[in-house]
Amino acid sequence: MEKKKKNKVLAWLIPVVVIVIIIALIAVFSVQKKEEEVIKIGVILPLTGKAAYLGEVERIGLEIAKKHLNFDQKNIRLILEDFGSDPNKAMTAAKKLIEVDNVNALICYTTLACSAIADYVESKHIPMFTETAASIYKGRDFLFSNYYETERMSEILGRILGKKFNKIGILYNVDLPVVVLFKDSVEKGIKSVNPNAMIISVSYSSTDRDWKTQLLKLKSQNVEVFAIFEYMSIMKLINKQRKELGLHIPMASIVKKIQAINVSEWDGIITVEPCMKELHPIALEIKEKTNMPYFAMIGYEDLSILSQIFEKGIRRGEEIKDYLMKNEFDPVFLCVDKIRFNEEGHLIQQPYFVYESINGSEFKLVETA
Repeated sequence: MEKKKKNKVLAWLIPVVVIVIIIALIAVFSVQKKEEEVIKIGVILPLTGKAAYLGEVERIGLEIAKKHLNFDQKNIRLILEDFGSDPNKAMTAAKKLIEVDNVNALICYTTLACSAIADYVESKHIPMFTETAASIYKGRDFLFSNYYETERMSEILGRILGKKFNKIGILYNVDLPVVVLFKDSVEKGIKSVNPNAMIISVSYSSTDRDWKTQLLKLKSQNVEVFAIFEYMSIMKLINKQRKELGLHIPMASIVKKIQAINVSEWDGIITVEPCMKELHPIALEIKEKTNMPYFAMIGYEDLSILSQIFEKGIRRGEEIKDYLMKNEFDPVFLCVDKIRFNEEGHLIQQPYFVYESINGSEFKLVETA
């Protein structure tokens, strides 16, 4: 009798134990599968150092994108790495993201960081969006950009100046290739519409903090306007010396409106800007948190593109790169019907706006190019 009872208990217990084990195994494998399916996007940006103000703007855009693009539900994880405005730390960050975190794609901010890691990222076949005015994507298969085109915008600026003025000064940093490109493109634009224009191009170096000699040369030639492409902190110093020397002429540049330049400090500004849908509800949300929304909006746009790719089940670097080159994407803020990339990896045919501020007045749109 006792033996029968034991057999009945065992007969009942064994299936229960088996079921418990099966459930446990299913749970373990489900967790492992879920972990395997996590999509990782690495972001290298300056949260400390001299470019930290840009990094904070970009972080705001990424956080808002994460929320609106439902990254948590899609199992997409952002991994942010601060390179401290130091190119050596940018390489360290890139190696960690690729070799340790095994990211599916990267976003890189600033010329300093993107230039330092471009060849390494290319060698690892990891797709990367470069948020920089420099054309680092050129000649590399895995690098892409939605950012403004320095060469095209500068040439547009040159054409505007050539139509309005006959004596044009250009002040440029000879140590920065992207600024030399700006200078060459402005000159090309001027000559295309005004072959007889006088162009006075004056150089300086990255270590200079006194530009009076260069400014006096422009003044002695009676230039009517001067073009410059620099960090805002440097432009403020140059502008201070310009006013001290009594050089009361307008300044011409690119992307100064989106960099929130203070128009009241200048004797007129002409600037070429990328076209963005500034009244988009999410753009307005971004504007509430930063006075330089463009940089946050471009980061958001990059994440939107990657999200559209991941929704197709594409994960591997080669496949992501091929999909980027062969397909079109729905824009969020960019003034295009569809986002498409050319063979060099840059956004195709982005429209640009020309704005002007006269004697400290608010910017007014004067032309679309």
